[in-house]
Amino acid sequence: MPQDEFGQQEVPFRVDADEVPVEDQRAGAPPLGRPLLREAAAGGGVGGGDGAPPAISGSGEFKGNTGGGDGLNISATGAVTLNNLTAVSNTGFGVSVTNTLLAPPAAYAVTINGVNNFSNTIGGSGLAIISRGGITLNNITANGNASAGATLTNVGPAQSPVKVNGYGTFEANLSYGLIVTSNGAVTAKNLKANLNGDSGAFISTMGISAPRAVTLTGVNNFNFNGNAAGETGLIVYADGNITISNLTASYNWTNGAVLDNFTNWDAHPDPNFATFGSITLTGFANFTNNSRGTGLTIKTHGNVTLNRAAADLNGDAVHGASDYDSGIYIMADGKVTLVCSSAYGNNQYGLHVRSANDLGNAGLITLKGWSVFSNGTNEDLHSSLPVTRLPCP
Repeated sequence: MPQDEFGQQEVPFRVDADEVPVEDQRAGAPPLGRPLLREAAAGGGVGGGDGAPPAISGSGEFKGNTGGGDGLNISATGAVTLNNLTAVSNTGFGVSVTNTLLAPPAAYAVTINGVNNFSNTIGGSGLAIISRGGITLNNITANGNASAGATLTNVGPAQSPVKVNGYGTFEANLSYGLIVTSNGAVTAKNLKANLNGDSGAFISTMGISAPRAVTLTGVNNFNFNGNAAGETGLIVYADGNITISNLTASYNWTNGAVLDNFTNWDAHPDPNFATFGSITLTGFANFTNNSRGTGLTIKTHGNVTLNRAAADLNGDAVHGASDYDSGIYIMADGKVTLVCSSAYGNNQYGLHVRSANDLGNAGLITLKGWSVFSNGTNEDLHSSLPVTRLPCP
């Protein structure tokens, strides 16, 4: 069998529903059209023989598999590296990868390189990964699936990172566009999660030995998500820093974006971590017409910095007005700084600022080039210090 540049056995795949030979329907084989790679013991299966956990490497196409079959199902004890996958129109999952068969502390990575498409499943998510090791995806499209676009589950105790490089497009899925659950840092670039039946993206990380950060770079869009109740464009829970560039979360059923690094930090057994994160939006940010909720909601024990954030026309009185039908709703124990930002035409507050428990005072509030008008209440600001107002730099 050919080997890749790392000396691993490479398994090229191409499985279309009308190309699976009848003789492959043998006892113990996967159902017709459901390719399955499984190696359950160290030293056995694909890539083994030396006592080390086997590694799986390959690329391929998996299309139109019927009978509830996944496009590709991998169950492994070692690292999994895949390249240029196309898994579309399958009746189960597009691609499912699990490499947690060995007990902790074993932690082996799952990596998907190249350009990849996991779309139009009939019965499951486009991509599902469960791993103790790092999860790294490159150039991912997961659209039009019967469940979520992609679910990435990174279990402890390794605190391994989750990365989405290049771009990630998760659109028109019946459930969430993207779900990430981790104990390590989460980084992603150029995310698009639009037009999903549930929330656009849900990202949660909670460190075991120290706070872990969530960082989204590039241009990130979470629009037109939800169709029933409670859905949000982007939801992020962390216990470390949350940093996002060029964020748009508009026209969602309830909220635009919810960014919270207080809840997971406070959920640790006493004592909490001595360090904690802040929340920063860089570049620009738009939160418009999230019709039944708030444009941007923030909850943190640290500082908040928003750059060129606009929150307009959020919330309504028809579906039960509340304080959360607002433009920007900040609960922070640290300093709050808004730069060249605005709030217009929101049903309740244009800008609300209080402490993280939403009862006391935040730290110093600095508004640089702040514009607010035609809201139910333009400002509701609670600080232990006078509010500083300066022109837009």
